[in-house]
Amino acid sequence: YKEILENKEQLKEWENLFNVKVKTVKDIKEQPTLTLDTKFFREKDGSNSFKDKIIGAIDNLDERLNGVLINSENYQALDFLQARFKNSIKAIYIDPPYNTGGDEGFLYKDNFKHSSWLSLMENRLLLAKNLLSKNGTFGISIDINELHGCIKLMNNHFGNNNEKAI
Repeated sequence: YKEILENKEQLKEWENLFNVKVKTVKDIKEQPTLTLDTKFFREKDGSNSFKDKIIGAIDNLDERLNGVLINSENYQALDFLQARFKNSIKAIYIDPPYNTGGDEGFLYKDNFKHSSWLSLMENRLLLAKNLLSKNGTFGISIDINELHGCIKLMNNHFGNNNEKAI
């Protein structure tokens, strides 16, 4: 708590975002839902040992979490989730690149060759399918550019009797 109280950037962020002024340990404990941003606690060498200390101080972390937020490229995120969430996800919704060829205005590549797009999707579908529960639902948002290939890919993995268009 001392390290948190000494971090002026964190205290300022709490005041700006949540209108909460923290001056004592008691103030912190009275606000158990305050978001602690570990970017304010990086070491001079760029490491984040403070984050490790925080995580290590929480007993039964997995049981206490009610959600998971992962900031990652989608393949690595799906791979990371395999051990903990295999066959347990009730619904998966993806919004892959439509492959329109117009990269302008997008934060991601949107001009793959059809075969490359299918390969990208195949790898991610295999990982995602492993996460899906037996009665789970898988949805994809796609346009006409890759619709035909997407349907074939989905039918290969989920069977053509599972297709429903909305």
